[in-house]
Amino acid sequence: LEEKGAIVTLTRPDDSGPSMTERKKILLDADVDILISIHNNAGGSPNVPMGTSTYYKHIVNRDLAKILLDHMLELEVRNYGLTGNFNFSLNAPTEYPNALVECLFMSSLPDEEKLADPAYLNKIAQKVADGLEDYLKTVRKSLK
Repeated sequence: LEEKGAIVTLTRPDDSGPSMTERKKILLDADVDILISIHNNAGGSPNVPMGTSTYYKHIVNRDLAKILLDHMLELEVRNYGLTGNFNFSLNAPTEYPNALVECLFMSSLPDEEKLADPAYLNKIAQKVADGLEDYLKTVRKSLK
C-alpha cells in the first residue's frame, strides 16, 4: 500500500498492543480515511478448511466488506461469509469506512498450513490491497 502512495497506520504492529479504545484513538489521531482490520479466526473442526470471511457493522460499509471478501475468495478458500451488524469494537466508528477481514482459521489444520507459509501470507496481503483498490475505484466513480 505504501508503494502505491498510501499512508499506513498500524495500531498493533506485533503480538503486544494497545486496547481497543487505545487503537480507536490512534486511528482518530492519525485522521485515517479507511480501516481494514486484519485477523485470523478460530473455532470449528480442526480437520476441515474453514475459510475466509468479512464483517461490518454499519450498512454503509457493506460494499467495502463485500469487495474484500470477493478478492479473498480468489485464493480459492472456503467462503465463511459476509456478516453485517457485527459487534466488533473497530467496526463501530462512523468517522471512516471500515471492515474486518478474518483471513483464515488458526484452529483449522488445512488453513493453518497456509498461514504458516510466508508466500501465502503475501498473497493474502495482495488480495486485501486489491480489494481496497477496487473499493476506492468504486467510491471515485460514485463521486463523479
